[in-house]
Amino acid sequence: MSDTGAVILVQRAVKGDRTAFDKLCGIKSRKMLFIAYNILGDYHEAEDVVQEAILAMFMNIKKLRSAEAFDGWMS
Repeated sequence: MSDTGAVILVQRAVKGDRTAFDKLCGIKSRKMLFIAYNILGDYHEAEDVVQEAILAMFMNIKKLRSAEAFDGWMS
């Protein structure tokens, strides 16, 4: 997906579009899992951390001020 496509998904998710949020998580979760696994060294713990991070993103995405900052915000 292009950066523009991701930005559009973020903008829609911020406005409450759950389908856009789900698509965004589908795109970003693999990268998040890779990072978490490299830090933790345990796949199951990494999955738990990513699940918690996605829940926190869902609960707080309306606080995101700039869609372009999503990647840094989700880290």
